[in-house]
Amino acid sequence: VKNQEKSKYKDERLKNEDITICKRNVLGEYLYHIRELKGYTMEEVCPGICSVSMMSRAEDGSRNVDYFVVAALFDRMKLPENELELELFLENEQYEIYCLRRNIVIFIENEHYEQAEEVLAKYEKEVKEAGDLSFLQKQFVLYQRGILEQRIKRLEKNEISNIFEKAIALTAPDYKQKFEQREILSTTELSCIAEIAYCKENSPEKEYKFKDIYEYYQWCKKKEGVRE
Repeated sequence: VKNQEKSKYKDERLKNEDITICKRNVLGEYLYHIRELKGYTMEEVCPGICSVSMMSRAEDGSRNVDYFVVAALFDRMKLPENELELELFLENEQYEIYCLRRNIVIFIENEHYEQAEEVLAKYEKEVKEAGDLSFLQKQFVLYQRGILEQRIKRLEKNEISNIFEKAIALTAPDYKQKFEQREILSTTELSCIAEIAYCKENSPEKEYKFKDIYEYYQWCKKKEGVRE
């Protein structure tokens, strides 16, 4: 009986390992396909998120890379998390955190600000307890908190701007240079730039910044070969 139990446990463990490897390979192929389709190099996508070697191993399925790192890589390629359908690739703990992230965004979009604040606090607590308050998790918290404060109008504009400055600095501390030199920035990073510009007083400088953001998006489309 003991041998049968051991054999059953071993078979179950091997089955779970096979599923994990399969998920990893499919996700890696998808990551590679999107990057090739959009014409990005790993050197363009990775800065501030992970090393080129880590992305390479994620693409070929030889390494199990954290979901939130992968989501950030997709975001750099202008595929934000809310446009991806990657739930099937998540482990249980990551899925719970993913659901919290999704609920925060939904609550803010639907103007349920009290619920958004509650879930945002719960999210921050859970990722801390899981020992996963990485710079990407911090960026998500700061960005959503900035959006929330922007909607509630509880803080001064310069205070809200500082929140977005802190958020973007986690993955692109040199974002002004990258923006001006037309280097690759993620959807989240570009949203931070737009929110920082929005917090400025009405002026020609503010209008110029929004025009520049529009031109940056047009440059991205041209780079990716997207036709109007």
